[in-house]
Amino acid sequence: MARSIIEINRLKMYAYHGVEEQEREIGNEFEISVHLEYPSEIPMQNDRIEGALSYGEVARVIEQEMAKKSYLLENVVYRIVEQLKFNWPRISGGSVTVAKLHPPMKYQVENCAFTYVW
Repeated sequence: MARSIIEINRLKMYAYHGVEEQEREIGNEFEISVHLEYPSEIPMQNDRIEGALSYGEVARVIEQEMAKKSYLLENVVYRIVEQLKFNWPRISGGSVTVAKLHPPMKYQVENCAFTYVW
């Protein structure tokens, strides 16, 4: 069975999420990756934006949710997923990952992230 998935990979944004107070005051760099499954047969055949899932509109939703401060990445991801599903009920599954690029910890890591798959 064929599946259609649009992807936005490593969208960079600055936001104010974290358990530590300074994270919510100073902020941090984040990368967001989204993979969304939806029925794409009509836009595949007619080459029109109607019926397609717009990368720009998806990024706008992500930006709006990233602007709301949260303690946990889990909450950020939850809000992004819920808003995407609300705006586009035809989304049948996917994944959302939010990665904090400079977590405040003594260990050297590339990032710390939370991913939700449905």
